[in-house]
Amino acid sequence: MYKNKKIEQPYFTDKPEVGDIFFGESEFIIGRFKDETEDIVQVGFINEDDCYYNKEFIEKIYSKGKVFQFSTTRKVESKLIDESRKSAIWCVESIKYTKSLKLLYSTLPEIYLVKARRMINNKYNENGELIEFYTHNAGQNVVWKNLEVIGKLIKE
Repeated sequence: MYKNKKIEQPYFTDKPEVGDIFFGESEFIIGRFKDETEDIVQVGFINEDDCYYNKEFIEKIYSKGKVFQFSTTRKVESKLIDESRKSAIWCVESIKYTKSLKLLYSTLPEIYLVKARRMINNKYNENGELIEFYTHNAGQNVVWKNLEVIGKLIKE
């Protein structure tokens, strides 16, 4: 059982912690499914054109009793636009943090991946929508805003 703990003063952060409860942002409206399982929605895209991804397929051609196979790449649309994500309340479920790494000729940037679940009626629900976005990265779905943390979810 989970319980919401109200904090004295809401604060803004770009590195939330597990259990932080925060308000939705306008960057959460445009999203796409992460993969074919359609469990996780990646958000933080600037426009709808970013919701396409390349997928490899195996093409088969049958000719004169023989089968020819070759791989081909197609653009697949996985657009999922939902205006209600902006006004929803979210809870951080997990975080993946990777420090910046200096390589021989370049530097990999710091990565901060946040997975958050939509709260239903201001209560944690395991069946709520799960979103994923970066707060630090040079990737595609990055939310460059500080999130307003309004509470903490604790386990009873």
